[in-house]
Amino acid sequence: MKARLSIASVAVAASALLVGAAAQPNPLSAASGASAATQLRVDLSTGLVDGDQILGKPIAGVTAALGKPTWRKPGTRTYRLGYGSQRTFTTMVTFRRTPAGFRAVSIVFEKPPVIDSRTNFNVLALTPRAFAERMSRHYANDLARVDGPGCRKRICTVTFAASTRNLRVTFGRTPTSGSFLNLWRTI
Repeated sequence: MKARLSIASVAVAASALLVGAAAQPNPLSAASGASAATQLRVDLSTGLVDGDQILGKPIAGVTAALGKPTWRKPGTRTYRLGYGSQRTFTTMVTFRRTPAGFRAVSIVFEKPPVIDSRTNFNVLALTPRAFAERMSRHYANDLARVDGPGCRKRICTVTFAASTRNLRVTFGRTPTSGSFLNLWRTI
């Protein structure tokens, strides 16, 4: 449990550091009939998830795109939606309060497969070093490495920044919980 909380903490902290419709069937939740093997396609240079721009959307826009979440954690400054259990989520979206209301600033994936749309590969199957090498090869004109790969307190991460957007991509791994992918933006 401690390691699982560390991944969520890293995801929330990463988005917080630089952060100054009708519901559809949930493609991410076993409760909606989807299996644990549901594949999500992510474009790492744009932040699109299954063709939808999640980051920057309000809560209603995210639930319209991803379906009804299995859990919610409201707060006064941040709000979280999750798919799967809170301790072992497949996907978690974090919102920050802005003058326009809550806006999505981070989407974290923890359960494979998460398919990179450009390489058609499950990124959660990679190590941080392999992820860094693959992104440097396939996204050289779109993403620049800004940190890592490196390890701190048993969490190994690498972060890239999109060249034309305020999008960041952090990939990491812990020895007990496995890999995670965090798409986040600054506001």
